Amino acid sequence: MESKNRAGVPVMLKNAFSSNGSILIVLLLFLFCGIRFGTDFLNATNLLNIVKQMSITGIAAIGINFVIISGGRDLSCGSIAAVSAIIAAFLTPYGILPALLGGLAVGLVFGLFNGFIITYMGVTPLIGTLGTQWAIRSIALLLNNNTSEKNGKQTGVNGLHSDSSHLPTGISAPKQYAIYPFSFCQNMLK
Repeated sequence: MESKNRAGVPVMLKNAFSSNGSILIVLLLFLFCGIRFGTDFLNATNLLNIVKQMSITGIAAIGINFVIISGGRDLSCGSIAAVSAIIAAFLTPYGILPALLGGLAVGLVFGLFNGFIITYMGVTPLIGTLGTQWAIRSIALLLNNNTSEKNGKQTGVNGLHSDSSHLPTGISAPKQYAIYPFSFCQNMLK
């Protein structure tokens, strides 16, 4: 006979929810949206769009995951990503390599600055990154003339954001850029 806890819920079901709760919530949300919106939600175009839209957020979540596991809190990652993206967009006329290296360098510099504030100045991570979040967000607005778009057009590397940009694997670039870090970090966390 299956053992039960005091509320009468089977222990096996409780363990399934505690170890896989987030996956179950996502599946329930998909089920709800599939029932509510039908084929408008559950078509291939929409599902691929969801994967494409979550690729950038997912990559940032991987970094935050390691920060949280190590006991810290980083509130500035979105602002750092914004400034890095703006610098990368400014450098795209010089080629993809300078754009990528410029964006990564900006992220590295701000990350090192956050590390300095937290480690050497002794500021708690929550307070330190809250302050740098607003400072870095201000830098992003200054770089982009206080707008969220440049010259009325979206900036970015042409083709890397569209599904028509396939890499040699046949998977579009944003999805592939998310798959590799997810796979790498999943293996690291095992």
